[in-house]
Amino acid sequence: MLIEKIVIGDRVRKDMGDLVGLAESMKRHGLLHPIVVKKDSVLVAGHRRIEAARNLGWKDIPATVIDVTDLLSAERDENFERKNFTPSEAVAIGRLIEEQEKPLAEERHRTLSRRGPDGLGGLDSGPPKRMRKVVNIVSKAVGMGADKYKEAKAVIAAAEADPTRFGDLPAKMDETGNVHITHQELQRRQTGKGRNPALRKMSHLKPNREIERAVFSLDGICACLLAINVKELDAKQTSGWAKSFKKAASTLHRVARRLTNV
Repeated sequence: MLIEKIVIGDRVRKDMGDLVGLAESMKRHGLLHPIVVKKDSVLVAGHRRIEAARNLGWKDIPATVIDVTDLLSAERDENFERKNFTPSEAVAIGRLIEEQEKPLAEERHRTLSRRGPDGLGGLDSGPPKRMRKVVNIVSKAVGMGADKYKEAKAVIAAAEADPTRFGDLPAKMDETGNVHITHQELQRRQTGKGRNPALRKMSHLKPNREIERAVFSLDGICACLLAINVKELDAKQTSGWAKSFKKAASTLHRVARRLTNV
């Protein structure tokens, strides 16, 4: 799709963050996850990818075009096939479906309530139950379980409300595909509790022994990783893995400098 034809909606976040790493990845590997737009070319997910593409001088960009009605129809078809969305894309698409489904759920509730004293009006017990039905519809349409969708939605909402504290979490969630772990990290940051289990372990064990074990484990892990044939890896995930290893390497360099000064 031509980038100039894409309509950037009001809901898309304005803070793009650091686009350099994303642009470098797109330059090396291409766009691993197409942006998502509606049939009228309004952007649903992928604003950062568009801006990175513009920085690279791209005139067009791979795009997945969705239709909410088609997604809901596919959700009811046991044999439908489609490319999985990233968690943040699933939330963005889910919000569109919620906008369509919430009024329908309200109308179903009003219809049941008008059926009189025959007891049928009690089939829908109120807003919580209606919302559960909507969440179930949405989560199936975007290819997620209801609990997973709610956790992903919470991560996105927190990042939008407080980009300084939580703005990095959606990217991590998409890179790893692990919604639950990202949601746990969100809760840890929100409460200030729940230290990493390794830190709890280190607090009451002999540090010399733990460092020896860590060095031994790292040697083994590095040997195994170097033996892997990178050509057999999933190309869609290698960029995320590389970032994680670089972050770990940076941490190890800091530890090495501290040990050098002992």
